[in-house]
Amino acid sequence: ALQACSTLVTLQPPIKGPPLHDLLRVAMPLYDHPATDPAVVSQVLSALNTVFVSFLQSLPTLAALATMLDALQAWLRSNQAIHRERACSSIQVLLSCLFDHWKMYGVPPECQDPDLSDVPAQPSAPTDSATALPRRVLPCRIVGGALALLLPRCNDPALTIRVSALEAVQSLVQLDLVRHPKNKDMLKVTCDDVLPGLTAVRKNMEGKTALEWSQAVPSIVVQVTSLIPASSLKQFCEQLSLGLTDHQPASAEGTAIALQALMKLRGSELSQGEVYQVVRMLVLLCAAARPPPPHVQHQTAIVLQRLAHHHCIHVVNELLLGTTPHPPFVVQVLQYFATDDSVSVKMVDHLCEVMNSAPPVVAKITEEPTAEAPPQPTTGASGLFAGFSKKLTQMTPVMTKEDKEKAKEQKKQDIYVLHRRACTAALGKIFSVSSASALVKDRFPKLISSFLLRIAGANHERPPVREAAAPETKEAFLCVLVCGKLFGIADAMKADGNWEKVTEKEDYLSVIVAITAATSINHPEQMWEIWCCLRPYLAAVCAPFLRTAVVASLAEMVRHCRSNSQVQE
Repeated sequence: ALQACSTLVTLQPPIKGPPLHDLLRVAMPLYDHPATDPAVVSQVLSALNTVFVSFLQSLPTLAALATMLDALQAWLRSNQAIHRERACSSIQVLLSCLFDHWKMYGVPPECQDPDLSDVPAQPSAPTDSATALPRRVLPCRIVGGALALLLPRCNDPALTIRVSALEAVQSLVQLDLVRHPKNKDMLKVTCDDVLPGLTAVRKNMEGKTALEWSQAVPSIVVQVTSLIPASSLKQFCEQLSLGLTDHQPASAEGTAIALQALMKLRGSELSQGEVYQVVRMLVLLCAAARPPPPHVQHQTAIVLQRLAHHHCIHVVNELLLGTTPHPPFVVQVLQYFATDDSVSVKMVDHLCEVMNSAPPVVAKITEEPTAEAPPQPTTGASGLFAGFSKKLTQMTPVMTKEDKEKAKEQKKQDIYVLHRRACTAALGKIFSVSSASALVKDRFPKLISSFLLRIAGANHERPPVREAAAPETKEAFLCVLVCGKLFGIADAMKADGNWEKVTEKEDYLSVIVAITAATSINHPEQMWEIWCCLRPYLAAVCAPFLRTAVVASLAEMVRHCRSNSQVQE
């Protein structure tokens, strides 16, 4: 029957559409043929590959190759090694068939790509001048998608699959290079001549364990992803990320390691919108009902950490989208950020600024404010605010113009409430582990001043929100004190029932005074910087309760810091 099919698919017009899908749907289960005789299984698989080759010879295009790869995808990701091995073998056969056909009859016009305008730099791998390769880029839709499908198999537990997958990666690159008319010489070289660094990796790693292979994955990614254009980088990341859900833990971890290398090398080329999409997809994969194993989540958190080196604020904004409490994976990522000197300070400063952000009290300021405006999130409405606005439901009854203005203003206020609570909860989770103690000392003035303001802000939220916001602020502030071992301030909070007063609207000012007094006594050298952080909130555009909190804190500073000339002045 398979031999008959191999003849059928060569007839004109070529088979396509529903008949082709029906044929593949019936033929693919033969990868799991129940025969125990190796000779029988070999004959069946050979006949199955003959069907695929016959179809590809009748329609030697990348679109036809993509159809075959889509059909093989489930088998390539199977939890049974025999299925993955057979699928890798079939892909090798398909790539060799297509290359041989192009070598004999030329590249079809619809597969040629004469555009060399978007050419990345040549990877630093030693090449012989006789076989130096012309440079072009991989189209992510087909060749790039196939590459993302094969990279997880490069770290498969089975040695034969690892070697076969790496050979297929080289064949894909070679297949792509010959698509340009000027690269006709590529038809004369062998697969091993394409990216010689991959050939060296394959030969050096034969017989090594999956762990040793995983250490070589970054070098593979360095050579391969340098061929991907910036315009296709986001799509390639999304396709490659599917490997995080691979049935083989080693392959899933290898995918994460590949993504880490990719983000380190090319993360800066992603736009703001693309960063949001990549982060959202990784969070959804790791926070799903069936998340990857813990060690894969750990490696995925490092992927986001590498991306944050290039886009810290954008990554943090996207991580905080959603309701509180934050998912465990998001908490894990934020705690990793806190231990990374490259992003920790920027992240904490951003969270502190957002935690006390609010729309101006008046729409327009006709006079010059007496103090500079408080710092605002660097991404503006296109960042965290825009993300939250998408999550708010919008009522659409018939309303007057005045009602619409009120609803618009209320929605704006709700957005600020959501992101203030999200950042407060995030700070509490970041400092709930002792590893962030150095960060507390480094950003002490910023943290103390921000929580002084947040205690006031949380007690002035709308009544339904205040009942949740004030306890969240109390818990987050307690985490900061414990993490930083700020025992003097902690003792002051225990006295006179100050912890309980944090959540009481009538008494929160006495808590602000007590915190300022304890800080002035125990950390007098920090008071000038704390005042510099508080001063912008005296501006007329800030809410009255924030200005009141700043004045109350300043009065206590002056009373306790008589020897500090800067504060007195």
